[in-house]
Amino acid sequence: MQNEDPLLECIEEADIGFEMQLLKDLSPNEDLWNQYINHKREQVIENAKDVKTKQSLLALLYRRSRVWPESYEHWTQFIDYYIKTVQINAPRDMAEVNKIVQCFELASKTFQKKTVFWLKYLGFLINSVKVVDIGFILEMFSVSLLKLKPNEHLPLWTLLFSELLDKVKLPQNMKFDIFFSFFIYLKNSDKFGISTGEEHENETPSYDQIFSVLLSTLSSWQQVTKFQKFFNEMIKPETLLKLSDSVLELYRRYLEKLIKLSTENEFPEKVKLETKISSMFQEIVKKFPDQQSVFTIKFAKYLMMKGEFDAAMQTLEARLNSSLTIKDFSVIYDSLTEILEEKVSELSEKSQDETVLSVFLNKLEFLLSNRLLLLNDVKLRQNINSPSTWLERIHLFEEEGEESSDKLFKCYSKAVLSIDPKKIPKDEKIQFPQLWCDYAKVYLAAGEIQTARTLFETATKVPWTEMEQLEYVWIEWIKSEIGLKNLEHAEFVCSKAVSIPEQISSGKIDIDDENISVQMRLFKSTRLWSLYLDLAENCEDFDDICKVYEDAMELKVINGVMIINYCLFLEENGYIEKSFSIFERGMGMFNGESKSILYCIYLNKILKYWDKLQWDVERVREIFEEGLGFFSEEQNGKSLKQVYILYAEWEMKYGSKIRSLKILKEGISQMKRQGDKLVMYKILIVNTIECKGVEWAVEVFQEATENLSVRIPGYISDIICGFVEVEVALGNIGRGREVLQYAAENVMEFCKSHEDRISIWELFKAFELENGDENTYKEMLRRKRYLENVFGPTETAPTSVTDSAKPTEESANARIRKEIQDRIGFVASSEGPKKTQIIIEQSPHTSGDSSDTGEGGRRNNDAIDLDMNF
Repeated sequence: MQNEDPLLECIEEADIGFEMQLLKDLSPNEDLWNQYINHKREQVIENAKDVKTKQSLLALLYRRSRVWPESYEHWTQFIDYYIKTVQINAPRDMAEVNKIVQCFELASKTFQKKTVFWLKYLGFLINSVKVVDIGFILEMFSVSLLKLKPNEHLPLWTLLFSELLDKVKLPQNMKFDIFFSFFIYLKNSDKFGISTGEEHENETPSYDQIFSVLLSTLSSWQQVTKFQKFFNEMIKPETLLKLSDSVLELYRRYLEKLIKLSTENEFPEKVKLETKISSMFQEIVKKFPDQQSVFTIKFAKYLMMKGEFDAAMQTLEARLNSSLTIKDFSVIYDSLTEILEEKVSELSEKSQDETVLSVFLNKLEFLLSNRLLLLNDVKLRQNINSPSTWLERIHLFEEEGEESSDKLFKCYSKAVLSIDPKKIPKDEKIQFPQLWCDYAKVYLAAGEIQTARTLFETATKVPWTEMEQLEYVWIEWIKSEIGLKNLEHAEFVCSKAVSIPEQISSGKIDIDDENISVQMRLFKSTRLWSLYLDLAENCEDFDDICKVYEDAMELKVINGVMIINYCLFLEENGYIEKSFSIFERGMGMFNGESKSILYCIYLNKILKYWDKLQWDVERVREIFEEGLGFFSEEQNGKSLKQVYILYAEWEMKYGSKIRSLKILKEGISQMKRQGDKLVMYKILIVNTIECKGVEWAVEVFQEATENLSVRIPGYISDIICGFVEVEVALGNIGRGREVLQYAAENVMEFCKSHEDRISIWELFKAFELENGDENTYKEMLRRKRYLENVFGPTETAPTSVTDSAKPTEESANARIRKEIQDRIGFVASSEGPKKTQIIIEQSPHTSGDSSDTGEGGRRNNDAIDLDMNF
């Protein structure tokens, strides 16, 4: 007898009615099925512990899913209820799990294109991980990825990372494959138009996490090969933006992992791994030049760890000899010396072969004794065209003394041959000719004069880029000859330097061409011509010296100092007229400051040698007038003042004295600085007294008092004091007092200097002591009090009346002081100043006894304290 259908066995008597209706319907009636299922659900609720009723409901759900095989909803209700009825807690439940798996496998033929189906299937497997093999779960995950489109994969990856990896500790190889596969998916996401979306960011690993996991799970050469492909993608600019580490840090971590793998005994194919480490080290030092020292030390330690000490030393030494920065050199140097010290100590303790020990000792000694030289090598590798670096190297050999003389000569030779004049740094331009000259002087010090001269001459032919460089070489050569007492040869060398090249003199080359060499322009060097003139004055006769000066003037290479020297040379030899003609030619050649200096010297020389000159007065006046016009155009106030003074002095001595006064007045009107005006007013006052007498100076003093600023130093001591002295000398005491009153008011109002305020009142006080009486003195004090109330108080003078009354400078009118002193009416008391109180107004109620400061008296507010010398 055949076995009945298991599904029929699940039909109970209460179900017969629904079964008969299902048989009568020719087409499936979904409502009827739903009523039937709801009926069964009620039975399950009523008989919760009846297993048969639950199985009957499960069978009914299954039958409905078979009636509508395309309905995912009906199938879902069946599979969800099936999973709910099965408790999976132990391996013995594997049979039920297999049945459910079979249901999923059967349904996969229909729903294999649905993401939700695979999420449900994989979710069930993950929840059953205690009884389901992890390999089978990953296999189904791979199958699901193959069945679905790439843009539907992300939810599956999210499920895998958020559920499976949290529940199961995967083997390293599986973990590597999962993360590597996910990286492939991310890499191609843009290609397939896949957006990972923000909702999955926290559920799927980031690029940083992928890198860390893959790096930590490396365990075979095949994985290293895969990881290298992954690493190449990581260091691309567009991918680096998604990483928190820099590309340097990625390289560092990768290299350290490879080195760590190489130390593991169980790692297969170590030879390939070692080759990979070496190639990666070369790649890193090439890609990151500034990190060469750090990675070189890592690689050297790796070699020593392998037992290849010599290879490690060669690596460090090669890097030391090729480092391009001081930082790299210092790091490698310190590491190398430390390793050598440890090696020497180790060999010494083991009493190894002395030959081996001496090799390492010599290396260590060389490093310690030649650090500065090796450091200089680094600077030369940075810029071999740096003269200062070569000079530093030469200095190191010079400090070693005669033992390094051969090295010194070789260093000089290598330096001058290695440096390209066109590539020298701007701030070291002059140091290259210095290097050449020092090279020649080394032979000079050794007594090989001809060799030194040959080097100097060779240096003059170097394609210098600036005139100053070539000038330096020639000047040092000439100085060397002077040091050897060869003045004639020094002059010959100098004449050779300033000689006009044949190409220039013949017109083949235009001197104005900017592209010609500095050697072609050297004959225009003012420095060399100046030196040549000095040598000529020591070696040649008068006519030859004059010829050299004339040649310099013809070539227009002469400057103001050389013109002055030429004139002084002619003056010393008695050729005064000729020196004046040279002055005039020089003033025609120059402008600005040089012409100003020449003019001033020229005018002074005219005053000095006027007695010996047979010049017409008008000629000199024309020269002075021309000078005034020039300095006015140049707006050179200092020189203009000097010319006016010299002009006036000449007129006083050799021309018209009245004209001298007019010149000074004109000069005062042309001066812009108050200090210059004051100087010329003082001269004008002295000249006026000399020409016209004291009484004519009053007008000049009055004009100076009105035109000069009260703030200018010397206004009080020179102008006001002198003005008062002149008035006193003329017997105009009242006029002198008016001058002081006028000056005091101006000083108090416009001058903020306490020293000037004190000075004017001390001068006023001295005047009253010598020329006034008690009433005028009292009036002076009242005026002082009034002005202080209006313009502010005056500080107490720190000096006595006598000291304060003295002018700060020698008065311009010192010559008339004696006459003024003869007219003084008051004589200073021999007893010194006396304190006196004068009562201007006394109350009738007070007695004579209490008029002072007695207890019963009342002090008069108008009382004035007088400090006078009678």
